[in-house]
Amino acid sequence: MNLSAYALLVYGFFVFIGGMIGYAKAHSLPSLVVGVVSAIILIASSIAMFKQSILGAFVGIALTILLALFFSYRYIQSYKFMPAGLMVLLSLIVIVIFIATKAK
Repeated sequence: MNLSAYALLVYGFFVFIGGMIGYAKAHSLPSLVVGVVSAIILIASSIAMFKQSILGAFVGIALTILLALFFSYRYIQSYKFMPAGLMVLLSLIVIVIFIATKAK
């Protein structure tokens, strides 16, 4: 479970940084709010996973899947790798890590 928790923690920081960059470049308040709120939930979920909480794992993977779907939609609209394509890739990596560590 530790690898999944670390992956979720790193992903949470990427989401946070992405929200900040979205606000700085495009002055997008929704990007800032959703990025910060999502990052807080992801980081809290990873901390809960470090404490062996199954609820933290469920919340973390559910939010990761939702963000993967959202960023996939945004990527399909623009076909630009940055930032939507990168976030889809990171989301999929976290999902694969979750699946791989749970399959053991």
